[in-house]
Amino acid sequence: MEPRQKLYALFFSQDSKNSTLAFELAKAEGIYEGFVTDLYDAFSQGLRFQEEMKFYETFLASDEDKLDEITLKRAQLEHLSETFFDTYLDLSQERPYSLENAPISSFPKVLLHFSFLTELDLSWNNFECLPLDMSGLGNLKKLILRGSKPSKAPIKGYQGLSTLPNLETLVLDDCGDLFHHKGTMGRLILKLPRYFRKFTQLKTLELENSVLYSFPDWIHELKSLECVKMEVYNWAEAMYPPDFSFPENFGLLPYLRELSVTGQYEVCSFPNIGKLTQLRKLTLHYVANRFWQGMPNLKKLEYLDLSNLSRSYPLIHQGKRVKHMPRGASRIQVYGLEWLKEMTSLQEFRFVQYEKHRRFTDSDKQELAQALPNCKFVYE
Repeated sequence: MEPRQKLYALFFSQDSKNSTLAFELAKAEGIYEGFVTDLYDAFSQGLRFQEEMKFYETFLASDEDKLDEITLKRAQLEHLSETFFDTYLDLSQERPYSLENAPISSFPKVLLHFSFLTELDLSWNNFECLPLDMSGLGNLKKLILRGSKPSKAPIKGYQGLSTLPNLETLVLDDCGDLFHHKGTMGRLILKLPRYFRKFTQLKTLELENSVLYSFPDWIHELKSLECVKMEVYNWAEAMYPPDFSFPENFGLLPYLRELSVTGQYEVCSFPNIGKLTQLRKLTLHYVANRFWQGMPNLKKLEYLDLSNLSRSYPLIHQGKRVKHMPRGASRIQVYGLEWLKEMTSLQEFRFVQYEKHRRFTDSDKQELAQALPNCKFVYE
C-alpha cells in the first residue's frame, strides 16, 4: 500500500485522533499540502460536507488569528473527522446521507471510505456512472436511486450495485436502463440483472417507473424479501399497458408480507399467488384475473385493494373470456363473495368503484359488513 493510501486509511479509521496523526505523517513524507488539498477537494463534492465546512470556516473567521489556506482546510477536515468518524458516535444507529438533486456529474469517491453509512440517497443526479467497486460501503442497508440515468454504458453504469450484497432496501425509480438487455436477433429484453441474486438480505424492493415484464425464475433466492412494490405511470404506449407475469417461483418467497402492483401494470399471470400465505397487504391494480383460484388461501391479509376490478376490460374466468358482465355486478362478484367473507383478518378492503354499473349493491355491502365487522370498507 502506498504512503498516501495508508494515510487515507488512517484518516477514515473512525477515530479523530488518527486524522491528526495522518496529517503529521503526511508532513514527514513530504506530501502534506497535496494530501490536505486532495482530501479537501474530495469532500467538496458532497453538498453536506460543503455546508459543514462552510459553517466551520465562518466559525474560524471570527477568531482573531488569521489562518493560511492549507491550515484552514486542515482545520475544516479535522472538524469533519470529529463530526463523522469519531469513536464516540453510536455507529449502531442509522447513518443516512443524501445526494438528492446534487448538481454533480461524478460519484464523490470520498463516500467509498464511509463504511459506517447505512443509508444513501442518490436521487436525481447527473452521474455518468456509479463506481465499479462500492464495497467500501459495506454496511449500507438502504440505497435510493431515483431518476439516476448513467450517460455512459447504462447497464454497466449500475454494475457497482453488485458489490453491495448487504442491502436490505433498494429503491429504483425511473432507472429503466438498468433492465435493458439485448436478446437474440437484437430483441430488447427487460429483466433484473443477474447480480441481483447476490441480494439475499434484501427485504424491500421498490421498482417505480422502471418497466419489467417478469421476474427471473431465481427470484425465490431473494428469500429475505418482505415487501415488493411495483408501479409504472406515463407508459409511452398507453394503449397497451405493460403486461407483467409473475413466475411460479415467486410464490416460494417465505416472508413476503406486502405486495403492491399499481399504475398501468396489467398482471396477466400469477400462478402461485395462493402460496404467499404470509401476505398481510396486497394491492393489485389493472389485473387480468387469471389467478383467482389462489386468492382464498391468503387468510392473513389485513389490507386488500382490488379497486381496478371495477374497470371495463375483458374478464377471464375459468380460462374463458366473459363477454357480457351481468348489469349491476362487479368482476369480484362474478367470482363470488364467500371467499371474501372468510378473510376475517382484514382490517381494510378497498374497492373504489370507477364505473357505476360495476358497483356492489347495498345488500352486498351489508352482507360483507356483517361478515367482517372489524374491517373498514372503502367504496368511494
